[in-house]
Amino acid sequence: MLCAKNISYEIGTKKILHNIHLDVVPGEVVAICGPNGAGKSSLLKVISGELKPSAGTVHVRDIELLQWDIKKLATIRAVLHQESFLSFPFLVEEVVHLGRYPYPKSTKNDVIVEECLEKVGMQSYKKRTYTSLSGGEKQRVHLARVLAQLEEESVIPKLLMLDEPTSALDLSHQEGTLHIASQYAKNNNYAVIVVLHDLNLAAAWSDRIIFLKEGMLHTQGAPSQVLTPEIISQIYNIKTRVLHHPDTNRPVIVVDRSSNT
Repeated sequence: MLCAKNISYEIGTKKILHNIHLDVVPGEVVAICGPNGAGKSSLLKVISGELKPSAGTVHVRDIELLQWDIKKLATIRAVLHQESFLSFPFLVEEVVHLGRYPYPKSTKNDVIVEECLEKVGMQSYKKRTYTSLSGGEKQRVHLARVLAQLEEESVIPKLLMLDEPTSALDLSHQEGTLHIASQYAKNNNYAVIVVLHDLNLAAAWSDRIIFLKEGMLHTQGAPSQVLTPEIISQIYNIKTRVLHHPDTNRPVIVVDRSSNT
């Protein structure tokens, strides 16, 4: 679905990303993790087309990203940014309707907007003014918007990119957001890329974790392969213990505070 080869990105003389390779297939949830300044959001912006790489290429469905018609690309790829600077007093439902811009003639727009608001638990807020919402509520509205953008059965598979989608959310909505992403990957055959800081969320919901450090690909693999005390220590310089969830057997990371102090 997405293939990025030899991706490098520089700002002046500062190298942000160094020769990164990334492949994501439909049905897979890939978490991009790493410490602050590792290049996670920059990588997402490059592979989404928001930033032009200094070197390397990005292909979506075997077509180079720059060759795509913008409106057609919008029907198969949606990006949820970490922050939104929308300051107009739109109604919540109007914000979600922005995701339906690629489908001006669709007769399903109103229904799709309702369904996507319901999925993120914001249907009862649809007549609220967007600017009156909390940060977490705004984040859920934008999740509904990007889901609505891709809700077109005639074009599959799809690519969904989420940049720290849980940063402003409480525990329940963190789980709900990543459950939605996982369900779209498994049931709708989406390729999902999500930037996460919380390693336990990455462990619980991703199929593969990509660790960046200082703009370089450090390691990647299934959560059980890469979430080890040794690798975590190399990346974050902190000692941890890795347990296993009693229900899923997935890794659970616990900071070893006695050793770190």
